[in-house]
Formats: sequence, structure tokens, C-alpha cells
Amino acid sequence: MKQTPKNWALFHLRNYSPGKDNFDAEYYIILYSAKDTVTVLFDGVQTQVDPENFFFIPPGTVFWFDKKYETAFVFGFDQNLFLNRLELLYQIKNGNLFKSPLGLAVKNDFFPYELILEHYYLPVRRPGASQLIRKNSLLNFLEFILIRILLSSDSEMRIHSQRSYEHEIADRFAFILAHEEAISMNATYYAEQLNITKRSLDNAIKDVFGYTAKKYLINFAIERAKYLLATGDQPIKQISDQVGYSQESNFVNFFKKNTGITPGQFRSALKQGASALNFMKETPDQLQKQSS
Repeated sequence: MKQTPKNWALFHLRNYSPGKDNFDAEYYIILYSAKDTVTVLFDGVQTQVDPENFFFIPPGTVFWFDKKYETAFVFGFDQNLFLNRLELLYQIKNGNLFKSPLGLAVKNDFFPYELILEHYYLPVRRPGASQLIRKNSLLNFLEFILIRILLSSDSEMRIHSQRSYEHEIADRFAFILAHEEAISMNATYYAEQLNITKRSLDNAIKDVFGYTAKKYLINFAIERAKYLLATGDQPIKQISDQVGYSQESNFVNFFKKNTGITPGQFRSALKQGASALNFMKETPDQLQKQSS
């Protein structure tokens, strides 16, 4: 399956094909039932999600539906979407929302369907809405509902307040990265700035994200490169310098290895509004995050 440069997707269940489309996603999944009563099918189990509920499904879970639904949506995202929101990402990975392989339903009693349409759906359906606006609209929506649900849960907030030593290191590491004019791909460089060993930095990042500091740097560099490619006309060589590669050819190879396409192809796809990047025309297959 062809890779896309996205770490998020959105699929409207009125486009669902029963008996044909299954979801086998490495994304974190949030089903929003809206006005529908939705039946979610797992292997040998089915769950009914009442109207106005958010239903949280962890990565790697195979699921499907019994029919099309007129108002329900499926949101998918990977953890890289929240690289600059460490507190929220910690909750996504370590809290209870995405723990159950059979999903968890949470009543939406704070942001009704009509307001979601008005503030998040209709604006990005207008002709000319850029891919960056669409992504940011989805990010803002996900961030709002996740924070709102976490704030209403005492158990989640207790976890949220338990800031370990490793979590503090991860926060400081992310802060330094966010203020760097040019990223270094050398994890030891950042460990020295934090006055710790590279091993301590790796342990902290693994505790929060589940992978090494080097992998975090790769993900961060890719996300910054995508942002720079999408928001201006800087030459690719200049973007290469800002994400830690003095040689443009090395940056092109790095970007392609981690996204499946070159920086030039990514920029062209955004400008051309390629169907693979169309905000509201995802297929279940496109909800499968590609491995790097």
C-alpha cells in the first residue's frame, strides 16, 4: 500500500462499505457516534456505542462495522501528532482511555454534534482550505476533547500529576528542541545540555514515548520538515539545514526513508490537493499507519 505523509486520518462512516472495509490500524482511534447508534465489531465481540459518545480504541486493534452510518466519524492519529504536547501525549500513552482492546465509551456531554459541525467540520470543507488548516483543525479538536475528558476523570488527573524524574527530563528535552533554530540529530548533544548521560536521556524518553531519544529526534525532525514544507516556499536546502542535515541529498534520503516520499513530492502533493491527502476522503486502508 502506498504511503502517505500523514500521521492522522479522518473517515466518515457514510462512506463505509460493510463486508469489505476492516480497520487494522496502528493509529490511536476515536469513534464519534454523533447522532447514530453505532455497532462496533471486534473478533467474536460486538459493542454498541450510543449517540453522542466518543469511543476510544488502542493501536493494533482490528475492528469493523455492521453498516454505513450517516453522521458518525472515525478519527485516527499516531503519537507524533502530539510531539509538542508532552503532557497530553503522556496521558494518551499511559492513561486509561486507550487501554481496552474492546474500546472505551465516554459520553459527550460537553460539545454537541451541531457545534462540532460548525466549528470543526464545515470550515475545513470550504474550497481552498489548506492541508495545514485541516490538520490543525483536527489537532485542535482532538486536543480539546481529550483534555476535557481527562479533566473530568479524577483517576486520570492523579496519573497526570505524578511527574516522575524521567518525565521532567523528557519535558526539558522537548523544550530545548522546540527552541532550537537547527535540530541536531545527535542525542548525546542534548544529553550534555541537560547535564545527564545519553543513557539517562534514552531511559526518560522511553518512559514517556516508548522509544529512544534518537527516534524522538527523527520524528521531531520529520514533523518540523513537513511544517516548513507546507507553510512556505523556503528552498529544500534551507529546510535541510534547519532539521540537521548540511547536505540536501542526505535530507532527501532521510525524509523519504521515514515518509515514503521525497520532500519535493510532499510539497507538490499539498499544492495539488492530491486525493491521498484529502481531509474527508480517507478509506479504512489509509487509517493504517505505515511503518518506517
